[in-house]
Amino acid sequence: MKIKTLSLVNFRNFNELNLSSISEGINIISAPNASGKSNLLESIYMLSLGASPRTSNGSEVIKWNEKFARISTKVGDDDIALFIKRSNKTFLINGKKSSIKDLRSRILVVYFHPPGLTLFSGSPTNRRRFLNRLIAQLDISYIYSLSSYTKLLTKRNSMLKKDQPNEVIFLSIEEEMAKLASILILTRALVVQAINKELAPFGMTLRYKHSPQSLREIIREFLQEISAEKVIIPSATANQTFGNYSEIVREKFLESLKKMREKEMLLGFSLFGPQRDDFRFYLKDEMYPDELRDVGRFGSRGEQRMSVIRLKLVESRLISQHTKLVPILLFDDIFSELDEANRELVYEIMQQHQSFLTTAEELRTIRTVIDGANLIKLK
Repeated sequence: MKIKTLSLVNFRNFNELNLSSISEGINIISAPNASGKSNLLESIYMLSLGASPRTSNGSEVIKWNEKFARISTKVGDDDIALFIKRSNKTFLINGKKSSIKDLRSRILVVYFHPPGLTLFSGSPTNRRRFLNRLIAQLDISYIYSLSSYTKLLTKRNSMLKKDQPNEVIFLSIEEEMAKLASILILTRALVVQAINKELAPFGMTLRYKHSPQSLREIIREFLQEISAEKVIIPSATANQTFGNYSEIVREKFLESLKKMREKEMLLGFSLFGPQRDDFRFYLKDEMYPDELRDVGRFGSRGEQRMSVIRLKLVESRLISQHTKLVPILLFDDIFSELDEANRELVYEIMQQHQSFLTTAEELRTIRTVIDGANLIKLK
């Protein structure tokens, strides 16, 4: 689905902004730095995922000294709005209160921004966030499982700091954590396999380093049995879809929790689990075709950026394949970070989607892109 209009009220630096002439193709948002270009893309992102790509505190998007912010758009025949208050968010579709699940059946996005270009050389947290957001756009129930696991992890870490924690409560928390961890780990493994199927023609691969590593053989066996076509498994039916592996992983995870508890109580926090997973990106070495190089550790700046772009292209394809919706592409001032070859690759991607590109550059520097594009100028 494609957005036709965009309206902002009290959002970041905007008192009010109304865009009524949005193209179904490429839209270029041109303005000086600090004028709100990134904020505009952020608002579109929030209409899809309900959260900001830039902050975990949703109330930060409300303009200073205001009580609420509003983002609204028209998608097809539907009027969609997101009201943001200091304490909560409300989604409306055609004036009726709706859920984030309803929004995601109408608007999906893939977001490119300069910090994302260091995905493989930066923190594992960023890589986990990337995969979590991709899976969330394919299956909203994954986020519910992730959120529930995170809450239980916080409770367990709190209990690890106590001198004499209640054993019954401890076991109850760990039982539920193990159940949710099996869903997260097996789902991530499936998605990484699907990503690798798309990356293979480019001599690239993504390796999932799950925590704990003792699950390695079980995950390998699981992936051999499950087709990569089954990319996303709704958490509500995980036991049926994952077969016996859901229970096997749950038991192994629970066993590890019990084994590590004494050491973790000395430290006051959990040493393993989905919150410590990592994903590393590898390229075939041109000099040694049978060897793979870790892009984050040994790749050039250009190789790292090209790898991220390829991964984003795969993200877009997976969303299209498994939701039957074509995602909107959001490019936040990344052209200044790319060489000519990578610019051309991005341009090829943009041609197939409704796209929004922000730039502070002179338009002549992105002449190839602006031919036939809709120009939006902010003051």
